[in-house]
Amino acid sequence: MPTADIVHEKAVTGQRHLTIPRDASEFVLNSLELVESKNVLLEPMHDIEVYLKVENLSEQNPVKLDFKINPQRHVKVFYYFKEGAPIFTSDISLAPQSKIDVYTYINGANAQLTVNATVAKEAEANFTGLTEVQKAEHAVIQTNVHHTEGQNLTWQKFYSYAADTAAVAFTGRIRVDAGADGAVAHQLHRGVMLTEGARINAEPFLNIYHDDVKCTHGATVGFIDEEAKHYLLTRGISPAEADSILILSSQKQFYEALPNQKAANFFEYQNGDEI
Repeated sequence: MPTADIVHEKAVTGQRHLTIPRDASEFVLNSLELVESKNVLLEPMHDIEVYLKVENLSEQNPVKLDFKINPQRHVKVFYYFKEGAPIFTSDISLAPQSKIDVYTYINGANAQLTVNATVAKEAEANFTGLTEVQKAEHAVIQTNVHHTEGQNLTWQKFYSYAADTAAVAFTGRIRVDAGADGAVAHQLHRGVMLTEGARINAEPFLNIYHDDVKCTHGATVGFIDEEAKHYLLTRGISPAEADSILILSSQKQFYEALPNQKAANFFEYQNGDEI
């Protein structure tokens, strides 16, 4: 995959821009380069897939990557946070008739992730996330989706798994302004605690200032389905293997939402079968 080069810096905001080869359909961002720049803006001029893997980044090096999505452009973004303690913020501005799909995987990282999206008329934004933490790890995810106009669509689907004494805190906010008629916004978080000492907290917020909208939210937190586990145990499957089967079956909701096998490979999905 081609990589992007960081070019010039705005004198007022201190935000750097990324250049993208015009013939590129995908590229990988260098996380160390982003740390050096701290605040980066990406404004794709064509449809593209963006990949960013952040490994072993500490809280001493916060990173901010913003997107400005132009009209009639479709951008797919893949964030992979692996180990370390990254602090990451992404502000997304969608112009009318634009679309963005954001896929986020937090794997064994004390991550603090914040995604802010401003959605214009006839735009679409989809946010799908999977979080896996264990030991004493603590992941914090915040989403703020703001419908400034109507006739648009947003979806948030997040899945969290915590083992040992690990914890996940998810806060999802949807705001629909007055005059944003026809806006549609959905939010869902499902959390599974794999041990008694694990903790998952989900807080959905809806701030709706217009009547002609459709907005939903749902949040569930619990343990592995004991009936399903018992079913597997009665068929000679060990407790550990039964847990693994049920966890993977649940996590497939995230992997099956990915657009292609390339994205699954990026997230190191190892199910043995192609999605």
